[in-house]
Amino acid sequence: MYWGYIKKEDAKNLGKAQRINSYIVIGAMAIVSVMMQFIIIPKLIEIAGVTGFPLPVYSQYYFPIAMSLLILMSISIIQSSDYLEDDLKQKLQKYKKGEMILLKKLWNKNYEYKVMGMMFVMIVYLTVSIIMPIYKITGMVY
Repeated sequence: MYWGYIKKEDAKNLGKAQRINSYIVIGAMAIVSVMMQFIIIPKLIEIAGVTGFPLPVYSQYYFPIAMSLLILMSISIIQSSDYLEDDLKQKLQKYKKGEMILLKKLWNKNYEYKVMGMMFVMIVYLTVSIIMPIYKITGMVY
């Protein structure tokens, strides 16, 4: 997102935009987790019962574990968003009113890396708890 310049007055909303984007990511992960709980997990448990395949504990209790991870991620992002605002204000003090600022100098990459890292953790958990057992069950049947 380093493709342009922004006025100092407009840059004040940059931290808010980063925060909103991270909330969208966490919200999407929560929606996926809820869909998995009510659509995929019941079928997975049913198929595992028919085939006799023992499901791992983390697959059987997918929803509470996934929601706990999402809540921890949300708390972490909310706490770091305060730092994001303070960091942006501190960077903006160097510039005059109406001055154009390169986005690269204002964008907080650490915050983005944190959100992406948390998203990666959720993807790994989804893969290990749902997708791998499905592959193991289908490998047993066929």
